[in-house]
Amino acid sequence: MGLVILRRIPLTVEVVIVAILLAYGLNPPIVGLSKKLPRRTAVAVVFTAFICVLLAMFLIVIPAVVGQLQKCFSNSADYISVVQSWVTQAREWINNRVGIQVVPSQLQSLSAQVSAVIASMLQTGLGQVGAAVIFTIHTLVVIFTAVVLSYYFLANSGGIKESFLDLFPERNKATALYFTQEVERVFGAYIGGQVILVCFCAVFSVIGLKLAGSNYALLLGVLTGLLYVIPYVGVTLAILLGALFGLLQSWHVAAWSVAVVFIITRIADTVVVPKVMSKSVGVSPAGVMLAVFAGGEMFGLWGLLLAIPAAAILKVVWITWVRPWLAGSPRISGQAVASRSQTDAM
Repeated sequence: MGLVILRRIPLTVEVVIVAILLAYGLNPPIVGLSKKLPRRTAVAVVFTAFICVLLAMFLIVIPAVVGQLQKCFSNSADYISVVQSWVTQAREWINNRVGIQVVPSQLQSLSAQVSAVIASMLQTGLGQVGAAVIFTIHTLVVIFTAVVLSYYFLANSGGIKESFLDLFPERNKATALYFTQEVERVFGAYIGGQVILVCFCAVFSVIGLKLAGSNYALLLGVLTGLLYVIPYVGVTLAILLGALFGLLQSWHVAAWSVAVVFIITRIADTVVVPKVMSKSVGVSPAGVMLAVFAGGEMFGLWGLLLAIPAAAILKVVWITWVRPWLAGSPRISGQAVASRSQTDAM
């Protein structure tokens, strides 16, 4: 019943989800700054810095990415000529080594067929300009509303937490408080880690692709960073895009682009992820895989993005409430909650 209602208000759900994610992502620096400044002052300082970064993205990075995308469409005629040249070279290579009688007659018209497919794809892309404008407006509305709502969440976090704790009887408040602290820890560490990973993959991919001679280094680098947050599927898509954009120039650029994207994402997997995610989710790889598949099947893109922290929260629910209830063990004490608070503060 609840899922049916949520599916009828998708925009509201998106705004609330983005606002909650922003609040959890910005909470760790606010907590650190609150040790020296009042809470509301710390919130204002962190939000000012965040809005400055957001404006820099909208005014500098996004226009540059859109410019490279427009360049890709404007050079479509050149790309068709390149494809025709590849087909001609392939036909000549086969004729010289195998013999013309072995080459199927369909190869003669392959260049025309490929050119027609590319032209159709480009026309379809250009025909989606109106949909892209609507999507952009939708995204801006979601981001603006979510930023305002997340500011409210953070500025009034104490009152919101107290309202949540008031839902529980006195004997269960220590357990509920422990649960809220664990949720803050998991989501804060996960979102902060994802931001670091996105920036790492995007920045170093742009640098590597520039050195590889790609004309679309910024576009492909940003896409690599954004796609990296999608478990299992994102890296594969980034590598395929690297090959595609590279082939628009030459085989050498395509090979180097694939190598750059693969190496950067592997470094992120083996070096960066253990450092920035070690305090986040304590879920086994098999559990992560099942959570990702189930989340994607049930909730689409949002399910893919939030499956891992959701699995971690389910583990917290199991440890906090379900397992003690099944085992008949005592509830979490206030001393344990205080110990967790001191550990987080350190």
